[in-house]
Amino acid sequence: MSVKDKKILLIGLNNMHTELIISQLAKNNMKEVCFKSASHLSLDNQNSKFHLTLVDYQALKPDSQTMIFLTNPRQKMPILLFNVTNEIPIDTLLTWPQVKGFLSPTASIEHLTKSIEVVLDQGLWFPRHTLELMLEHYRSYKDLNSYHTQQPAIPLLTRREKQILSLLTDGKSNMEIAEKLFVAETTVKSHVYNLYKKLDVKCRKEAIYKVTQLNSVGTV
Repeated sequence: MSVKDKKILLIGLNNMHTELIISQLAKNNMKEVCFKSASHLSLDNQNSKFHLTLVDYQALKPDSQTMIFLTNPRQKMPILLFNVTNEIPIDTLLTWPQVKGFLSPTASIEHLTKSIEVVLDQGLWFPRHTLELMLEHYRSYKDLNSYHTQQPAIPLLTRREKQILSLLTDGKSNMEIAEKLFVAETTVKSHVYNLYKKLDVKCRKEAIYKVTQLNSVGTV
């Protein structure tokens, strides 16, 4: 299916500027353009018959139907914003899953038609600076997620277990720990046994190594 056969939904303000855009698109073989006023937008199943949605950024209002349309994760139709007067924050763009690009108010009709063709071909139409910021965000998220998944599990220790673990890693014997904490040696042995289970280790040497790992990432 060629671009001229694709159905486009235009959501915006009912004014001469919108009429001019529709007229210019028609001259560029994009005749299947349906206009819906942002102030009377109905989010019905009829919208699914379109291949692309053009949204006038100036028509966006908080809690409006258009804003709901933009943020709806179940909405799979690509969206192209036009008439964008200021840079859209990356955090905001990420909450609009289907927005594939935007154009400034000074964009020519040639730019608009080209952007429509690119987005319909599953491409993006963002300024280079915006693309760089988005890439940086995704990289940071990936690195952070990878960092957390690689870290050893943090065991939940009682206050007494932490005390014994600290003394144990200092090389203290069970008897020395018992004397330091004024408890029976059998009590210390019981705590050490529980520590081994929580740390998933089998001996004192493994416990010290595990604690060293946890300390290196600031989790103990």
